[in-house]
Amino acid sequence: MASSARKKASPLLGEAVKRVAALSRERQDVIASQILDTLSNEASPANLRFHQLIEQKYISGLSAEEAAELDRLEATFQVEDEQFYGPILKRIAGKSK
Repeated sequence: MASSARKKASPLLGEAVKRVAALSRERQDVIASQILDTLSNEASPANLRFHQLIEQKYISGLSAEEAAELDRLEATFQVEDEQFYGPILKRIAGKSK
């Protein structure tokens, strides 16, 4: 059963697992924590509501209240993205110099 699940896994996922396995235990734990946080956030009520509003926006339009709610959610996600990706982008920029 496990072997059939492995065959269905993405080649990219396989490469990522190999690279993470080569890291220190501490670094593996940090990456695993980030992955689990990301997966948990995908099912968050805010994320679900955001996707609901986006779909509604293109299917039937939004009320003023819904448009304001969508704006608030987008602003929250942008701050979260900046907090998450900011350090990564700084690190990449430092390596490219």
